[in-house]
Amino acid sequence: MANAPYTTYIGFGSDLGRSTDGSSYASVGNCQEITPPDSKASDKDISYVQMAAPWRQFQPGMIDPGECTFKLIYEKTRYALLFADFSARATRYWRVAFPDVLTTTGSTLNFQGYVNGLSEPMAIDDEVVVECKIKVSGQVTFTQAT
Repeated sequence: MANAPYTTYIGFGSDLGRSTDGSSYASVGNCQEITPPDSKASDKDISYVQMAAPWRQFQPGMIDPGECTFKLIYEKTRYALLFADFSARATRYWRVAFPDVLTTTGSTLNFQGYVNGLSEPMAIDDEVVVECKIKVSGQVTFTQAT
């Protein structure tokens, strides 16, 4: 039986960190789900009327870094911090840490962004979960685990 060419991971062990200066990150807390930024490049139509064949041609345009979303089990101190970021329209540094720690460090996705959505759904017979959206601004950087 041949070995799989890759190792699979589950989300357990992932983390979302927040920083005001980009040097040290504090965990956002009890995240139930983390959806990393959903970056997408625009498509630019570069077709012209004198082309030899009637096939449109495209090139990549600018990249919209998208949003990072997460669900967090409510805790008043963490919620107050996110609410303050949202109210102040403050851009922060964010880090998604993947659960692939191999030897020293796990892979990370780093970006800057601001909280542009914050909800507080309250089920009558379930835990209180906060849903948060971060609008990413600028380049997203991936660092592979070592």
